[in-house]
Amino acid sequence: MRQFDETMIFGEEDFPEALEQKIKPWIKEHLEEGYIHSHDGTRLHYHCAVNPEEIGAVAFSHGFCEFVSKYHEIMYYFYQMGYSVFFVEYRGHGFSQRYVEELDRVYVKDYQEYVEDLDALVRQVMMERSLSKKYFLYAHSMGGCIATLYLEQHPEVFQSAILSAPLLQMNFGKVPEWTVGILMMWSRIAKWDLRYVPGQKGFDNVYVFATSSAQSETRYSYVFSERQREPHYTSYGGTYAWTVASVRAIKKAHKDAGKIKTPILLFQAGRDTMVKPEGQNRFVQETKQTRMVRFEDSKHEIFNALEEVRKPYYKNIFEFLNEHS
Repeated sequence: MRQFDETMIFGEEDFPEALEQKIKPWIKEHLEEGYIHSHDGTRLHYHCAVNPEEIGAVAFSHGFCEFVSKYHEIMYYFYQMGYSVFFVEYRGHGFSQRYVEELDRVYVKDYQEYVEDLDALVRQVMMERSLSKKYFLYAHSMGGCIATLYLEQHPEVFQSAILSAPLLQMNFGKVPEWTVGILMMWSRIAKWDLRYVPGQKGFDNVYVFATSSAQSETRYSYVFSERQREPHYTSYGGTYAWTVASVRAIKKAHKDAGKIKTPILLFQAGRDTMVKPEGQNRFVQETKQTRMVRFEDSKHEIFNALEEVRKPYYKNIFEFLNEHS
């Protein structure tokens, strides 16, 4: 086991230099990429870095409209702490296969498709390449809902799991949920599957740090520049089909939460505008082995919060992993 040292976490001003001098060279030397196929033949793009001194293997389950670049820093930290890292871009994201023409429009029929994508990464790459055969799961936002469904269906795979601001109740703002329910039903009747839901749109190259889910502007800037650099990273707006699938997945995640046997560390953000805390609170009550840590002053992306949040965030993560190795 390696002891966590908070000085390894790059500060706000240090991040740009660390990105160029440490993270990017690590990516070039260690991070491999390739393609696998999901259960239905969907072509999936994955990345992995196998640590020759591996103490555990970590599978990543990313959030809505995300891609591998957003997790470069996190994967770097896991690797430095002795873990191998395995990352798949879910269908409709990054360089994985899409079922709509526009690169920025997110569509999925059912979250079970995402669950099968994660399983493809686990069984075709992680289990084949891992040296320790000790498996852990890190998931954020939408990826947290996917991870929850996965843990319910495959309780034997992971030794422990980390859910960071998981999507366990959607935040529709001031719109009443009964109104949302009617709109979702009508969208199916009217065949609006590929339309953007109200408030969603395609990528417009507008820099919106102030209203984003991040508090570290240097990290937001890096992700934004990656979107501008690579069209495949412009997934940006949710369709009616994705929204309906999300609502159904959340209901299923709560319904079957009792099937989970894996120890879970759940992080909650006090200033989260993307997901509601009530769903996370309910999930903690529905499972017997979930520990929750709340960061009152963090926005949705806790890994892109201010330094006073990020350091204890990672400290909690690595102490939890050591505890369940």
